Amino acid sequence: MEEEAALEILLCLQSAQDNELFEPASGHAATLSFKENNEEKKVRVRNYAAGRAFCLQHKWIAEHNGLISITTAGTNAIEDVSAGRYRTPRESGKELDLVRTELFKHKGVAPFVLIISVLAFLISVANQVVDFKNKISTSKSSMDQTLPQTTRMQNLNRPDVELILKNPQAPTLSIKNRSEVLAREIKWAFGIWNSRNLNQPIPIPSQTFDWLKAGETSGPLKVVPSTSLADIHEGDIVFGSMAESCTECERGRTYLIYIDWGKEGWYAEVPQERKGNLLVPYFVNKRTLQNFLAQIRSVPTDRRKNM
Repeated sequence: MEEEAALEILLCLQSAQDNELFEPASGHAATLSFKENNEEKKVRVRNYAAGRAFCLQHKWIAEHNGLISITTAGTNAIEDVSAGRYRTPRESGKELDLVRTELFKHKGVAPFVLIISVLAFLISVANQVVDFKNKISTSKSSMDQTLPQTTRMQNLNRPDVELILKNPQAPTLSIKNRSEVLAREIKWAFGIWNSRNLNQPIPIPSQTFDWLKAGETSGPLKVVPSTSLADIHEGDIVFGSMAESCTECERGRTYLIYIDWGKEGWYAEVPQERKGNLLVPYFVNKRTLQNFLAQIRSVPTDRRKNM
């Protein structure tokens, strides 16, 4: 709750002219008033006091002369949210520091504690080195060239499937088994929105395809349920991602989707996503979804597969 409130405060600050606003009276909830493009805006933030404390704790905001402003760390947090790579900030090692202090009282454990500290640091760094733009720009061929020959040989005996999306008027999905072995329990899912209604995603339940023979392609499967088709009109922009994975598969696959409903559409694989996870903003709201749509639109044309 406090983290969500903190991110709401940052979004208001990012929208505000000069990236600052007057400090409201602290309380359980507060209304933030600011100007955006010379227009007066008001946003109600629940749990404001806790969110403000969270921002200060992680140095996302600064206070001065009755104003609060967003810091570089706060801007980076919002950019991470928009790019779908945001991770909850961790405490700055208070528990580890306490353990380290106690252990160093005893001889012979210093090297062990040093190793643990280094490992903790490396894990922290690794958790942050996730870049959405790198994911959509890295080519599949360059990744395959980095795999050892023995690994490629082992993968020849494992299933490998891909998704094929067709028909921007009424999207259908086909599943292709690219491998020379049987693929079982192929799970696929969608996380897509209509740009005309960003309040909730288009409801598409995840499904499982029982099995698919080597080299075969399934028949077309309807993607959007009939109950949701009535809410999508020609010219609406439908966007998001789809993903698949299967039992014993060599890898999963994730794709970005852009459909100008009733006219044209395309999808593009995200080569670095090999686990078959959906790619969506971590913190979903109107602003992060608009940024997500802009990033999808930036996918190079040579990476797109027309529907």
